[in-house]
Amino acid sequence: MSIIRITEGTHTTEIEGSWTVFTDKFDAYAGQFSHFTSEAGTNFGIPDATPKVSDDAFIPVITPINDDDLFKSYKIVINKNEEWTFDDKIDTNLRNQKSHEINFISDSQIVRIKFKAEKGSSNANDSDGGNLKIWYFSDEGKGNSSDYKIIEDIKYGDTFFVDWDKRKNIFQLQFYADDNDWYFDGEVKNVYCGAIKLKGSKVGKRLTSNIEESLVASISQQLPGTHTSNFPEESFKVANLYQNPHGMCFAITMKRVEKAYFDEWNITDAIIVNTKHEDYRFSGTIIPTIEDKYFGYGVGGALSKNGYGNLVPPKDIWEGKLEEGAMIQYWNDYNEIGWTLLKEEIKNALRGKNAPNFDGGHSVIFKSYIYDNSGNIIGIKYYDYAGIHREFSLGDKAKKIMMGTNLKDKK
Repeated sequence: MSIIRITEGTHTTEIEGSWTVFTDKFDAYAGQFSHFTSEAGTNFGIPDATPKVSDDAFIPVITPINDDDLFKSYKIVINKNEEWTFDDKIDTNLRNQKSHEINFISDSQIVRIKFKAEKGSSNANDSDGGNLKIWYFSDEGKGNSSDYKIIEDIKYGDTFFVDWDKRKNIFQLQFYADDNDWYFDGEVKNVYCGAIKLKGSKVGKRLTSNIEESLVASISQQLPGTHTSNFPEESFKVANLYQNPHGMCFAITMKRVEKAYFDEWNITDAIIVNTKHEDYRFSGTIIPTIEDKYFGYGVGGALSKNGYGNLVPPKDIWEGKLEEGAMIQYWNDYNEIGWTLLKEEIKNALRGKNAPNFDGGHSVIFKSYIYDNSGNIIGIKYYDYAGIHREFSLGDKAKKIMMGTNLKDKK
């Protein structure tokens, strides 16, 4: 790296050759012979060489923890399928951490989350602590962020709280530690030492927010009852205009999820909204020959087939496994015969045979679980063609067989 000029205040230093530069603040611009550009807030990564960490350095690992006794407003879930890699100053055995994700279990708009700071390097025996800079990201943390908070004087063993405002488009928090010593006494800065992200997909949140931001249809604007089982094209047209357009349930869901994928990721192949396409047949469960793996999952089955959904079987629906924006296809099981037998009844009905236990189903979109004061699931909030103020209660658990599909942001 060739540094032509470094300025500080009114002083200028001329430098030629290869240099490693350590700086707390980096505000650069491209000159005539520059080979880089810089903007405020851009992270440039870790230099090729860094100061040796002294015994007095502050290098923590920050971890979110459940605090049910105080708030009971969230749960921390560890995603074993994803892993974060923190700063290389952190000990090897602590550097790679499974993804910690937050699942909100209350309707509070602002949720206070508890964190703990633990020693992250066996060589960093700081006694007076340091500061944490918390960056708020609306994505996976790969883009720029100008929104941050600083918490001062955190020591090893401390716990602290951070407020997560659900009204803002926050998807992930990242923690960076700064020592509060002088540079040549072992101060280290900008040590990536912790993270937490929202449980679920961005497209799922986009789906529910799209519906919430839609207009409320008057009775005259709603599709008539004759459109419940027919006229899918009419349902496609109004699905994203109103919260409560009525019409064909699965056609409404198809069009809504198609729009969410396009709005969030510019993806057009998550689901094909066309009555002649197999995605339509999967979504409406209108043929008996759908592959058994996807049969009965409705729109979620089509998404999963296309690589954009993870199936959630009936046994997991009431165990807290659904994520915001998930597809739910339920089948009425008033005689409680179970899925194996009911599935055959549905296929018989599709073949025009006698099916006395088959009494229809419905396509809806999962919003959130409802919890009691002890953190137990007692209901489900969902959106469908009738609007956003919809709920399942525990009484529906036995009488409705629910098939879920969590949305995936990418294949």
